[in-house]
Amino acid sequence: MDMKIKWKKSDDAVSEVIGAILMVGIGVALFAILYFIVMSYPFTPSSPSVDIVGIIEGNNIILEHRGGDSLGLDATVSFVVGGTRNSATVGDYLIDSNGNNRWNVGERLVIPYGDMTNLQVEATVVDMDSNSIVMMGVLQEGETTSIPPLNTFVNPISPYVQTSPSLTVNATGDSRLNNVTLYYRWSDDNISWNGGYDYVNSNTSNVDGVADVGNETNFVNCQDVAPDTDVMTIQEADKGLSSVNEALYVNYFTSTTLDWFVAGTFPYLNSIDVGSYVRSNKNNDVIRWFTFADTASSGDSLSVKLGIYVFMNATHNDNVDWEIDTNGDNTYEFTGSFVIPTNGWYFTTPISGLNTHAAVNSARVSLIHKKGGDNLYIDACCLNVTRTAIHNYNLDFEYQWTATTYNWVNKKVCFYVASHNGTENLLVNYWTGSAWSSLGTITITGWSNFTATGLTSSTYTIQLKGATESVDTIKDIWNIDVIMLHLWNTTSGPHGQNWIKWPNALNPDLNSPWSWNFNFPKGLGYYEFYSIGRYAGTVEGAPASADARCRHT
Repeated sequence: MDMKIKWKKSDDAVSEVIGAILMVGIGVALFAILYFIVMSYPFTPSSPSVDIVGIIEGNNIILEHRGGDSLGLDATVSFVVGGTRNSATVGDYLIDSNGNNRWNVGERLVIPYGDMTNLQVEATVVDMDSNSIVMMGVLQEGETTSIPPLNTFVNPISPYVQTSPSLTVNATGDSRLNNVTLYYRWSDDNISWNGGYDYVNSNTSNVDGVADVGNETNFVNCQDVAPDTDVMTIQEADKGLSSVNEALYVNYFTSTTLDWFVAGTFPYLNSIDVGSYVRSNKNNDVIRWFTFADTASSGDSLSVKLGIYVFMNATHNDNVDWEIDTNGDNTYEFTGSFVIPTNGWYFTTPISGLNTHAAVNSARVSLIHKKGGDNLYIDACCLNVTRTAIHNYNLDFEYQWTATTYNWVNKKVCFYVASHNGTENLLVNYWTGSAWSSLGTITITGWSNFTATGLTSSTYTIQLKGATESVDTIKDIWNIDVIMLHLWNTTSGPHGQNWIKWPNALNPDLNSPWSWNFNFPKGLGYYEFYSIGRYAGTVEGAPASADARCRHT
């Protein structure tokens, strides 16, 4: 009997594999969604652990790091004084003793504030990295009432023109203010409020490309607008030569050429051409006329000796007279005689009269043989000129303004010379842009004022130079107290006074209502006023313009 076996198809194993795959996929998807959600939120570092102690020392708020983590310079510091809040960063006030740009243990913030008497002081420090408060506390108990708005002003003045010698000036402000101070300014033309005083601010300019000449000390002491007890000193430098130059002008009788020899190289002394000479054997025989010329340098002192070279056949005592005409007028200013016992060079003693000449100009020399019987052979004649350079003191300094108010009508360059050692005047020049041009000459001590010609831009350069720049044998020294520009728009008067606190014993006024008996300290002219209030260490800022105005006539 045949038996048939039937196989039944089954998919149980496949279902289990698919199920496992689906579970893995679901898990991966859920993990990805969770990762995306978590990573979408920014990571915030933990708040630093730090111990900060705050105290009040005088008019300063002190915050000291006593331990824990360091803080960055961008950490914020808020402090409230008497109800008024102020904010800053650690970097604004940190005394960074180790220089690492972090607020570390032992380092302090020193915050100057002013008078905090009886005011409550609070402080808060926030770390910016973690956006967390790391310190908050009250440093001093006291009043927490807000400081009143500091807004004072001087009441209008009526009438505008005031003829009385004094004026009552009133100011308005919160009655709780500790005090109010009156400020004023004055002008004689209602324009020149600051008088235009501008002290020189540079001694390093070099517009002409020439180095300074002379010595200068304490330049800052001349940066004034009025004389005081300190000065700038400038003195001349010696531009002369310390060496002695010697030369011989030699006339060989074989040539009309005048030869020049520098000291130390006198070749003619060893190479006289004895084959070419002038021979004389007669009484009063004029041997030769010839001329020498020497143009001396300015400032030189000259010493001149005449010399001849003689050779002969035998020893004897013939004389040769000499005469010198220094200016070509056939008048002999200098005469003398050579006594010639043997061959060789003969020189006169120095002819001192020529020392006063700036040059030996065409000195005409004649040699005369005075004795007969002997033949004289003269091969060369020379002038030995010793030129000694003398002292020559010079001065050349530049001074400059770089931010002048150049468009005012009246312009003066003003000097105050406290003292002067010497006799030389001091030249004052200004730079035109291409050359120096004269402003004037300082001839006295005290004030010397010159029109500031050429002041057409914010930069203005002047030059101080000695009046004698050649053959100057005296070193001059000037002590200068003031170098300044004075600029104004009126034609008379002392011109103007910029904003100052009125220097009066009753200013500031300590009690409300605020008022002053103003006495017009600058005399006639235009006056403007404003007031500054103060409360608990806080000071009102200056206004942009005057509160009140008047004219005193």
